[in-house]
Amino acid sequence: MMRWLPSELCELLVFEKVGTDMQMCRAYIESIAAIDKNLHTEVVADIVVSALEKLQSSGPSAVPWQQAELAMHLVYTFGELNKSESSEELADVRQYSSCLL
Repeated sequence: MMRWLPSELCELLVFEKVGTDMQMCRAYIESIAAIDKNLHTEVVADIVVSALEKLQSSGPSAVPWQQAELAMHLVYTFGELNKSESSEELADVRQYSSCLL
């Protein structure tokens, strides 16, 4: 059994909470994308570009880890949503084309 120092335990609990929050955040992100794809794209782009611009202009210490984590998570979920939509569209095209043959 591992023994945790109070500061390490606190960091672990914060990290686990962030993971749970990210799962909830993903559900909200997917819902927004389903309702308004343009709004979703605009918000993701604004958050990610803001974090990258701050990083470029002021260095890593200017971007809190939470903001960097959010930006990375949004890029990941954006890609996952677009990947799943692309594969669904491809399946529809394949099904349609097989009906024509």
